[in-house]
Amino acid sequence: LSEVMAWARGRIPLVIEIKGDPEVSPGIEEKLIDLVHQHRILDEVIVISFHHTAVKRAKELEPGLATGILYSGRLVDTTGAARAARADSVRPQWSYWTRELVDEVHAAGLTASAWVVNSEARAEQLVNMGIDSIGSDYPDRLCTYLERAGRRWPAAR
Repeated sequence: LSEVMAWARGRIPLVIEIKGDPEVSPGIEEKLIDLVHQHRILDEVIVISFHHTAVKRAKELEPGLATGILYSGRLVDTTGAARAARADSVRPQWSYWTRELVDEVHAAGLTASAWVVNSEARAEQLVNMGIDSIGSDYPDRLCTYLERAGRRWPAAR
């Protein structure tokens, strides 16, 4: 990760996912924040995780860090879950987004992001909902679609 951070600094922002099965490694958030500071890339990183407690811990360690919660099921209170984790963005799998949820997330001052968007039709559906960012296994295809559709992403974290 340190090598990737060194290479990416000033070139491309990084989305770093804290993983763990069933739990994250103890102290991983501290180690990650130390690396972010060491490489001076705080404004070039977002830390995301299905482990919302890890997101919260990372944000506690570095309040200036952009963070996001991942999930793959409908939440009872999406914005409440994001607030509880001190997250800046909500990042479920694409199929959980509705226009109403995008509006709710935006009204709460959060960023809306979707992952595993691998078709133009799905990308168009999400862009039309007002989604802020999309993760795809085929970013080149997504860029081609956006260009052809005359669309440009807003700057979002």
